[in-house]
Amino acid sequence: MKKVNLPTNPAHVLEQLQVWAQLEKAENSFAKMFSVSELSWIIWAFGISTPYKRKQNIVPIIISSLKNSTPFTEEALLKRRNIFVE
Repeated sequence: MKKVNLPTNPAHVLEQLQVWAQLEKAENSFAKMFSVSELSWIIWAFGISTPYKRKQNIVPIIISSLKNSTPFTEEALLKRRNIFVE
């Protein structure tokens, strides 16, 4: 799992994140790999509003959404810039 392997198309990012969420220790890997701002973008892309700003609170919500195949919002899918930086 490396951020550089993520595509720039948000629909493909979602597909890749869903695959990674199925891996063992996904929560730890996501917490180490992504910054809080990147995790916040993922939460926003799901259309989820949360007061949490700490990785230990955000990552389980993201993993649950990914495992439940929650789609990204249309607005997020229209974004074409790569928000995940190495």
